[in-house]
Amino acid sequence: MDKPFTHAASEMTRTTLMILGFALFLSFIVLALQFNSIKLPALILSSVPFCLAGMAGMLFATGKPLGAPVVIGALVVVAAMVNAGVLLFSYARTLQQEGPSHAALPLGEVEAGE
Repeated sequence: MDKPFTHAASEMTRTTLMILGFALFLSFIVLALQFNSIKLPALILSSVPFCLAGMAGMLFATGKPLGAPVVIGALVVVAAMVNAGVLLFSYARTLQQEGPSHAALPLGEVEAGE
């Protein structure tokens, strides 16, 4: 009786990992097209394993099982993290293009001087 459940769980895990890998690949392609670079998307997506490791550590520490709500939550957190990385690098690129005078000053000083 335990074998069909184990087979279904392993099949679900395999499918979930395949979907996650496909989503990361498509995210990399879209970011590479947006930034016209391979280095920046690689930097942004290199933080995904650290995020997932932290989530897995907290699940283990709290003793919570890995279920559908956890997988959905992980996808939401990874999406938010990638979005934050895109905003950070876009803002850094904007400061870099404006010149060294703005890049050396904190944002508050730049806004106060205008």
